[in-house]
Amino acid sequence: MEIHVPEKLLDRIAIEGFRRERKDATLLIWWFIESQYPFGDEDGENGDENGWKSINDRKHFKKLANNDETRRNSRNWLEDKIFIAIKKVVCKDGVTRNFRIPGERSQQYKALGAEDLVSHEIPNRSVIDCLALPETSKDLACQITRENLAKLKRKERCVLAPPRDQDKYKQKEYNLAKYNRDLMSIAVLENNLGRVSRGTKVNRLYSPWVSARKHERNIRSMFTLDGEEIVSLDMRAAQPTFVANFAEDDELLTACMEDQLYSGLMSLLGKDRKETKTFFLTYLFGHIRKSTTECPEAFAIQEYMATKFPIAAKYVDKEKTPDYRQLARKLQNYEASIFVDEIFMELTKMNIPVLSVHDSISCQKSKAGECRGVMEKTIGIRIKCGKFMIKEE
Repeated sequence: MEIHVPEKLLDRIAIEGFRRERKDATLLIWWFIESQYPFGDEDGENGDENGWKSINDRKHFKKLANNDETRRNSRNWLEDKIFIAIKKVVCKDGVTRNFRIPGERSQQYKALGAEDLVSHEIPNRSVIDCLALPETSKDLACQITRENLAKLKRKERCVLAPPRDQDKYKQKEYNLAKYNRDLMSIAVLENNLGRVSRGTKVNRLYSPWVSARKHERNIRSMFTLDGEEIVSLDMRAAQPTFVANFAEDDELLTACMEDQLYSGLMSLLGKDRKETKTFFLTYLFGHIRKSTTECPEAFAIQEYMATKFPIAAKYVDKEKTPDYRQLARKLQNYEASIFVDEIFMELTKMNIPVLSVHDSISCQKSKAGECRGVMEKTIGIRIKCGKFMIKEE
């Protein structure tokens, strides 16, 4: 099994003189943490901004080393030598402890030192050996999602090649660290592993399909669904459209449907669409900002919205008071009620296998027309002129 780990981690382990079992456990724990996608705490809190990754260590780390003491010592050594960070919290008694609530919240980790990675071979192991059994919540949409994930099949000759020129790929923001994550994602999808669940504070549906990246290397494009090519039907400008709908701001609603909002913000920031959307969501889901903010782009959008779409801007500020997180939860719960509880379930009744990715539906190419019809009808009932909002990728 080939993994990619920091060269300085290999050097430090060599100095320590660890025996084979301890060495492999230490390297695999670092690799496993780095290979996870940081897609938040499932609560709509944008937890991925700082790169924390929620990992149930009792389920996952146990697959990396059978001996409890070896596993515990390896993890503690990685933290002590600053190769990983473990999220802490100060408890009521004043003692700082690991940020974990058994049965409710998994421990959060960061892998450090991923800038300079090298290849390393772990003998007699495979990626599948290191992954826990699949976990599926009892929620009906989760159960159906698990069944549909089983219908994914990796395309023949569809192989993810590693970056060949590190300097070149670093400029394109694709490096061995992301390659690690993509390989993990492919293995999870190909073997129908991973976790399928609904969020704890928002009702979004999370699955390995949701966390599979589509930027730089499109992991989802490597698979077929029940023997057919997959297309994605996305709601254009979903979150700002929801804001316009709640705020009853017809000007913003029109701007979203005609794709004028993001084009205007792109001109304002001088950024591409992807970056602009990221900054808009930072504005929308973040706190009310001042001119001294560490994210001037979010402040610029806040000022732009106040001038261009004052009705929606006032609504956003009101919903963020006193707790800015309540707006994110409201919008994401509304999104889930449309895309999971209505669209996803309606398509399931029609015997059409689909997978949801928050504000989009992945389906077979031959079923795109039927899926579009259900989406347009459902969104059109919930939001004015919804039929103009769907784009196909």
